[in-house]
Amino acid sequence: MSYSFDTRPLGPALGAEILGLDISKPLDDKTIQNHCDAWRDNIILLFNKPDMSQEEKLRFATCFGKLGERPRPKEAQPEDYRKPDSTFMLVTNIRENSKPIGTLPDGEMMFHHDTIYKPRPHIGTLLYAIQVLSVGGNTKFTDLYKAYDALPDDIKKKIQGRKALYVNRLMTAEIDGLGPDEREEILNQMFDVVERPEHVYEHVWTPGDLLLWDNFWSSHARTDFSDGEVRLLRRCQVEAESAPAAYLASDCRRLGFPSENFPYIIGL
Repeated sequence: MSYSFDTRPLGPALGAEILGLDISKPLDDKTIQNHCDAWRDNIILLFNKPDMSQEEKLRFATCFGKLGERPRPKEAQPEDYRKPDSTFMLVTNIRENSKPIGTLPDGEMMFHHDTIYKPRPHIGTLLYAIQVLSVGGNTKFTDLYKAYDALPDDIKKKIQGRKALYVNRLMTAEIDGLGPDEREEILNQMFDVVERPEHVYEHVWTPGDLLLWDNFWSSHARTDFSDGEVRLLRRCQVEAESAPAAYLASDCRRLGFPSENFPYIIGL
């Protein structure tokens, strides 16, 4: 049985909220395909399901592909997160014995892509809010299609081939074939275009929010927050080569590159 749902735009830049669907229940193939279509078209999807268990989130997350391994050692997680088959990572400022129990604990983060440093970066990230702040700790997303379209023509010619602007201020260091001065000038222009307000959606978290985003076609950042409140979210990621074939094929076409130039997109 297929389950219908509605969508509502999150803002003028990108993103959609999925309405009228209980994602804690098993979903059939047709409903999963409709979710993949919505994800492809909107880059970010928002769901809200308070008190969603790890098992329910795991079942839902695997609709989009095989989940990547959790980088944090199990010993660093509290008891509720030490299950042997857990793929979740905590994003939190909680500490035990003065040591973070998760990762990315404090403060602001510049725009970046998750696992961009891996030979095969993850295509998707799911982040679920358990405990949120009264102010700050918001997550910003920027549409890299719009960023590419907004580039000056002379820069487009220098980076001919890409259809989305896969760069970010935190992790992009250089452009092959360009000298330091020209490289720095072009990269700074790119970063500024990526981060224009008209390309950005800023999500203010509420408990039970689950965000799924495309890690190729968006980059994201975090706003600053006080260390006087607890922020606790649960994260997992989807391996690129395991995502639905139709989704990956459309990604490769949108990149404008042969698949051999992106070793993390295979079987196309």
